[in-house]
Amino acid sequence: MKPSASAFVSNIANILVEIRQNINTYTSSKHRLLLLDLSNQLEHTLLTETQKWETTTLAQNLDKINSLTCAAMGTGLIEPWEYHAIESDISNKIAEEQLSIAQLNELLTISRSVVEWSASMVKANYQEAVDNYTTFEPLAYGFIDDRVRSSIALSLGETVSTLGAFVAKTSNINNAVMTIESQSAIRGLNPGYAYGELVVVDGNPDAVEVNTNKIYIFEKPPSDLKPVAGIMTVSEGNLVSHVQLLARNLGIPNAALSYDNLKALKKHSAKMYFMRSLIKGM
Repeated sequence: MKPSASAFVSNIANILVEIRQNINTYTSSKHRLLLLDLSNQLEHTLLTETQKWETTTLAQNLDKINSLTCAAMGTGLIEPWEYHAIESDISNKIAEEQLSIAQLNELLTISRSVVEWSASMVKANYQEAVDNYTTFEPLAYGFIDDRVRSSIALSLGETVSTLGAFVAKTSNINNAVMTIESQSAIRGLNPGYAYGELVVVDGNPDAVEVNTNKIYIFEKPPSDLKPVAGIMTVSEGNLVSHVQLLARNLGIPNAALSYDNLKALKKHSAKMYFMRSLIKGM
């Protein structure tokens, strides 16, 4: 009898981790190549089986996040040290019979971080090459997004969004950003208010001349961003990054959102909007 989708995914994730951790113990290049082929085949099966794993309860959702986080490490989306830093924290909280809102928020923060780390790993490996190719082949720009979406990060992101929606509902935290979907990924970083024209920048930000009276949504903000009315970025970055320091020092409303949110907001670009960023929602 074939195991359930949840058990199957969990077993494959564990095997992928074993392969990644032990592949260097094999001295034969032929054996290593066989393990790499096996790992690729298992990852393909994992992506298929993950779509069959439906969750209807909080416990099932957390189990899926736990398994997919393990799979993210096994497929190279996060480093082993990153996984080991959060593994016990996730497992211990899932083992609890009851979880407080604070504990759920901690789990949500960790889970969101894994999704962002996964996307960042792909960017770290391919961004330079993509930038070079984009100069003569614009289609190359979509490679990173396609690569992330064809990995386990897509299912992990969807599952984390479900958890975010549950936590927001339980905590009475609401986002009201037009009528876009998956708003649980949007979170305020620096509180504040702004009113101005919305500018959505999907791509190289260096070609954009910023205006101090406009609200900007960046996939990746420019390293020398000047003061603007409001800022939203796909990745919140480090607490001491240029964008976060700029926002805190000048009281600029700042928020993070997912890349899917950015794409959904493209149609609202060049229109006037009011932005309110709060630590508990938008």
